[in-house]
Amino acid sequence: MDNQYIPSFVKRLASVSPLPLQQLADGEVLQRGNVYICSSLCMLHFKNGMLQSSIRQNGALDYNPNIDKLFFSIAPLCQEVEVLSIILTGIGSDGAAGMQAIAQNGGRALTESCESAIVFGMPCRAKELVPEAKDLHLDGIIDEIQRFV
Repeated sequence: MDNQYIPSFVKRLASVSPLPLQQLADGEVLQRGNVYICSSLCMLHFKNGMLQSSIRQNGALDYNPNIDKLFFSIAPLCQEVEVLSIILTGIGSDGAAGMQAIAQNGGRALTESCESAIVFGMPCRAKELVPEAKDLHLDGIIDEIQRFV
């Protein structure tokens, strides 16, 4: 999503979210139970045992933000904490390989169904790599997130 649209998207989503929701800032440490919206310049990584953001252009990866990079960094933690990975609508395959790593390490996986996804590329590829992933309509994903939290 282009950066110019994120503030209005965050405002709208926050008005219907039961969880605290905000745009992610540079260097922010993510807190449990909060929802963060990343700009196209945001990267997420684990540092000192905490999930932290950095806002920068990433020329080396196919996608930015890169879901696979985030998921691969989380996969080893599945032995210590519960992890729920989710792939929603989108073009391409970003997140599929990372979701596979999470599932192989004991984490849970959800993909958005073809019926509710505007573009089924990313969820379709994730489902191919992680056949045990729950395939749910967007409303079902919301219910699963609420149960998980």
